[in-house]
Amino acid sequence: MKKLFLLCGLLFAVNAFAQGLGAGVPGVGGFPAAPTFRGNVTFAASALSTKACAANFTRVGPNFCFRTVAQSYLSLANGCTTISAPSGANAVLLAHFMTVTGIGAAGSLNLLAVNSATSGTCGISLSTLELDVREDVAELNIPTARIGGHFIVPVFGGSFFLNNTTNSVGTGTLFQYQIDGYFD
Repeated sequence: MKKLFLLCGLLFAVNAFAQGLGAGVPGVGGFPAAPTFRGNVTFAASALSTKACAANFTRVGPNFCFRTVAQSYLSLANGCTTISAPSGANAVLLAHFMTVTGIGAAGSLNLLAVNSATSGTCGISLSTLELDVREDVAELNIPTARIGGHFIVPVFGGSFFLNNTTNSVGTGTLFQYQIDGYFD
């Protein structure tokens, strides 16, 4: 029985090297050794951030700092708003809630849209969050829809820019946000 196992193992090894599984081992299976890399690898930027995070943030991964203290959601006014980013941020991770409230007109389309932009004039939009709700029945000042999630927004010159637009009237819509973390 031992001879049978030995014979099977020897046949497997010979067959494996004949098919190239011994490639890279000099003189095994008739293949030359694998080439040796002798060059340098250079990056235009660091592959891993080692600097300290801004106050109230801690590093939880490469180039990402996460908030370590409790915070409150802030309401975003209608129009273009400039918001200061944490020091050293290239992009921020915003947690958000969007709420659309009925305007009291059955069949009306209530819209809330928030765009990230490249400047304080909000002229060039980069990305959009949008919530559209149609009132089935007249529901004046009653929330008809609410969603939440996360939104990554780029930072320009130490700030990020959000443009809150709505077609609702009355109490209309509400966009609330907080900075959960940032990429450096």
